[in-house]
Amino acid sequence: MRKKVNEEAMLEQRAKEEALKNEALDFYRQLRERGLKPSDGASIDFHRKRDPVVFIPVENSVITTLKKEELLDFLKANDVNRVLVDALFPSRVPILLSLLEHGIEVYILRRPSALSGFKTMMLRRLRKNKRDEDLDDNEKKLIKLLQKKNDFVDAVALAFTWPKFHRKVDIPY
Repeated sequence: MRKKVNEEAMLEQRAKEEALKNEALDFYRQLRERGLKPSDGASIDFHRKRDPVVFIPVENSVITTLKKEELLDFLKANDVNRVLVDALFPSRVPILLSLLEHGIEVYILRRPSALSGFKTMMLRRLRKNKRDEDLDDNEKKLIKLLQKKNDFVDAVALAFTWPKFHRKVDIPY
């Protein structure tokens, strides 16, 4: 009985995660349709206690959560030469050193507020000179995505942050 309940809970959790991933990929498509270009390489949204979320903006975009031990192999398998990381946690330094040692360029976001600044800028652009009734369904959906806390959307938005907020990291750093 208990085993069956756990299996159902896991299936429900996976379904929620898939829905969040689909929302994030839809968010990516909408940003591309608006003429925005993502940074080349992967963007990684690290968390203190959860697995990182990785987004690779290619033709068939990939977004997934990975265990930190699987990160290097996953990036190598997808021919990623550059990564953008949202925050530099001391506990993640060994992972980043491993990436650097294997020839992957690592960039960090200089300001944590750059990600929220990007989202705020997108909200301003969407609402510019428009009332809520004048917004079409896509714009309303995009506004909801920008306002909602979703780690997958954060990983996608990280790929679209301005290059002036990216800082290249090397091993001595």
